[in-house]
Amino acid sequence: MALILKAEVKSDWLNIASGETSKDAIIDRLISQVEDEIVGICGQPIEATATTLEFQGAYGNTYPLYYTVPVTLTTLKYRDTPADSWTAVTGDSSAYIRNGVYSLYYEDGFQSSPYFQAIMSVGFATVPDDVKLCAYEMVTELYLNTPHAMQGNRFGVSAINESEGGISWAKTITSMRA
Repeated sequence: MALILKAEVKSDWLNIASGETSKDAIIDRLISQVEDEIVGICGQPIEATATTLEFQGAYGNTYPLYYTVPVTLTTLKYRDTPADSWTAVTGDSSAYIRNGVYSLYYEDGFQSSPYFQAIMSVGFATVPDDVKLCAYEMVTELYLNTPHAMQGNRFGVSAINESEGGISWAKTITSMRA
């Protein structure tokens, strides 16, 4: 997945020169971690991804997919038993959205006995800017909590003990990132 770009993270978010490559490995790992985390939080692909879904038919003309990202049906196939080969459906079929959730439509209706296979693209062809912004911010925050970040950029946890006139008190500065 290429939700965000290392060059942009380095130049626009971390102020690291493009020629400076000593931190590339950690940045690559953080980008991968953030992209996986976003997909995990959303529970669905974000970038357009080829997906194959196999399911047993149900009565009716629709089958819910539970995706809120765009879905484009490429091919719908069926077979009567798991041992049979797949046959492409001849009737009208598509993915459509209703109440913010995508479903498959098949004009001849999904029957309870055959098995179906939907080959589709799931996710955004162009990822929304707010999702990208969130990903860049997540990578930046993770990076700034590593030893690779300059100390002045990191929130630390520290305690300051002071005393004056026989009275002592302690101040603690805690990390806001957690």
